[in-house]
Amino acid sequence: MQLTTFTDARRSGAMPCASHFISPPMPTLSHDAFLDWIAAEKSGVFAVSEAEFWRLEVIVDDEIRLLADTTSTAPRTFATLSDVSDFLLVVGISEFSVIPNPSALRAADYDNWVLQAIQEAVREADAPDTEWIANEEVEEATRNLTEGNHE
Repeated sequence: MQLTTFTDARRSGAMPCASHFISPPMPTLSHDAFLDWIAAEKSGVFAVSEAEFWRLEVIVDDEIRLLADTTSTAPRTFATLSDVSDFLLVVGISEFSVIPNPSALRAADYDNWVLQAIQEAVREADAPDTEWIANEEVEEATRNLTEGNHE
């Protein structure tokens, strides 16, 4: 999965709208329209942090829209970035951008991220096809590179 983090900018050319919590509300994109958009292999998905939850913004026809809940036109929200990621993987999206709200990031999100990184590292280390390199070989290769000896 590839995540791209932006401080506050979305893709150029898209017209930003106000948050759905501020008037006027940001337009939404229905779940079915979102699935059609995915099938058309479009890009421009943003996971945006909002205080205690995350939302999905999608660029549609140079306009940013919020993903709507499956049963209404209300914007869909997610408790954590992991929930956003899981949802996107299920619908076939493996690459999306993240726009964090530094004041809203919760310690639990960071803790979950660290835990997932550790679990992935252990899985990779335990995989039967993992090739281990001796520390001495790494040190020698580093020495050769820094001394200009490219073998």
